[in-house]
Amino acid sequence: MTREADCTLGLDGDGPVLDWLVEMGRFDQDSLFNLMVRRGALDTAKIEGLAAEISGLHVIAELHRERGGAAGMTRLLDQLASGLPEAGLGGDVAEMLIEQLRGELAICGPTLDARRDAGFVRHSHGDLHLANI
Repeated sequence: MTREADCTLGLDGDGPVLDWLVEMGRFDQDSLFNLMVRRGALDTAKIEGLAAEISGLHVIAELHRERGGAAGMTRLLDQLASGLPEAGLGGDVAEMLIEQLRGELAICGPTLDARRDAGFVRHSHGDLHLANI
């Protein structure tokens, strides 16, 4: 999607890109792993196959030593803190939650940095769970 000279939005236009749009095909929703679990249809072979695929993708995924670590988690926590009032959670409860999370981050920060420095931060999905597999 582009912003054209006359300020209209265009698809594949000549103006600067505002967002990259993707046309996605629908797959059979009954094949989602979370639904397969409910039906008892997710067996060991499927899980092992998925684990092998994910492991293989992580091995070749691009390293990101400039991302992640304590600084990356701090940015995410800041985003969370700014979004809590919009989500209807504000005041003392939100402040207490954020302060607890910042305390935990202070404890875990060196470990997060060490994992990043060791090459464990890679460009990957980031939100992989049974409802989107």
